[in-house]
Amino acid sequence: DIVSITLPRIKSETMLNFLSGRGICVSAGSACANNGRHKSGVLAAFGLSDREIDSTLRVSLSAENTEAELDLFLSALREGLSSLVRFK
Repeated sequence: DIVSITLPRIKSETMLNFLSGRGICVSAGSACANNGRHKSGVLAAFGLSDREIDSTLRVSLSAENTEAELDLFLSALREGLSSLVRFK
């Protein structure tokens, strides 16, 4: 399963690096983003603005992921949200 998560006020690359530092691998945007050179047409078709597209993570899960791994991801995501959000 693949889940897209849009994180307002946090660039996806920033959160991606934050999670990577905790051993969690996710992707930015969508799989159809043309190697990062162009905005995702898929996310735009869902009605996301350019800013929202720049704040979207793609998380891939499988039946092999454990509940402990999901808990670790959610904990790291919460930590990132509380420490990385830009106030504007």
